[in-house]
Amino acid sequence: MASRLGDHAQPENLPDGSVRIVVSGMVAAVADFRRWCEQGPKLAQA
Repeated sequence: MASRLGDHAQPENLPDGSVRIVVSGMVAAVADFRRWCEQGPKLAQA
């Protein structure tokens, strides 16, 4: 997703099992990427 938006994304797995992603790019593209991350895959378990 990040590469399609022209962004640079650096993911990091954290000790508690969560993931931190540092993203840079155009404001609108980063906002779209954040919304995409918050939505998650349709088959993912919460």
